[in-house]
Amino acid sequence: MVVLCLPALADCVPSVHVDYYAGTYFCVSASCESCSFPSFWPLLIDPLVQPPPGNFFDVFCSGVKKRNKQGDFFFTFVNHSLTCDRCLELKETKECTHNLNNVPPWKSILRIASMARLVPRNRQAQYATEIMGVLAQSPSGYFPADIVDACLSRRVDPPEAPFDYIWCGVDPASHSKSQLALTAVGVTGEGVHILLGIASINVAQCEAMQVASVVRHFANKLNSRFPRSALIPIVEVNGSEVLAATIVRAFGAKVWMPFVKERFATYISDGLGVLTTKETKLAYVQSLFLALMDGRLCVSNDIISVSRQAFEPRADPPDAESDLIELAAQLKRFSDHDDGSVSGKAAGGLEDDIAIAYVNPVYSHLMLNVREGLPYESA
Repeated sequence: MVVLCLPALADCVPSVHVDYYAGTYFCVSASCESCSFPSFWPLLIDPLVQPPPGNFFDVFCSGVKKRNKQGDFFFTFVNHSLTCDRCLELKETKECTHNLNNVPPWKSILRIASMARLVPRNRQAQYATEIMGVLAQSPSGYFPADIVDACLSRRVDPPEAPFDYIWCGVDPASHSKSQLALTAVGVTGEGVHILLGIASINVAQCEAMQVASVVRHFANKLNSRFPRSALIPIVEVNGSEVLAATIVRAFGAKVWMPFVKERFATYISDGLGVLTTKETKLAYVQSLFLALMDGRLCVSNDIISVSRQAFEPRADPPDAESDLIELAAQLKRFSDHDDGSVSGKAAGGLEDDIAIAYVNPVYSHLMLNVREGLPYESA
């Protein structure tokens, strides 16, 4: 039995609840604040998902596929998936329609599509495995999962002495599937990087001024919380210099722009931000790995976040905790890919936007500190 719960108009999207065992209801939405029902995902879905990559089943399947390619068919690997091999290579799992003939006649394709809209962003990999039939990937990541979890679960209060600078990473959405990612990092006199703000916003079908509204709202919160600190916008300019210029202006007048041609000959767009390439990504990985191993990463107790409410009052409120969970997942996925690239992207539409917005400030602080002797932000 499925019950549709309509919250007040001031709340966000209506949330769906499912009847389970003698009238106990479970909330399907990952971030619903309009009810007091227990979460549907950890109690009902997590026990059903495929065991984590790297177990016996994953190793066995990988070995069978390898032997099949060598002509040995003592065991034969057959994967009934709703995603074809070509779309899987292109990371277009949810967009693929080439294998819909595998859906049995008693199954509703519309219901499968409706289910996809209910899946939280940090559950997309499980949805791709359990519903779409995409085998879970087990990449050898750059960043140890236990250390990533330890650093992002370490909560501290920002120091009373003001930061000279707050390093703000921005990864603009390059297409409708990716998100606008924002982070803010302050560095203490001891070199500890405190994550002061984080946000991941779906800006599909948004105009440039709406994107600027989100960035301005984020900057205003930082300026209100840290009035004596200057902001350093670190915008990835790979997609559009026009949008990057709009984002930089949205940070306001209290900024310092170090990315100019007088300082850097390559890998920057003059006065706008940075260019992400294979070489710079490897530098990002090295700098973040060093900070992880040194235990210099942590999260502020009063972390700042924004959402589409900056231009759409009835949108979901900010959810920094969900963004932190997604940041950890993206960092753990960072690895080498078959095409020679380095990223946290994976099949099933999994992106690495928050991770890029986070590693940019860490690397930029290290780079400018080495080049110009920029001191740590101690009062």
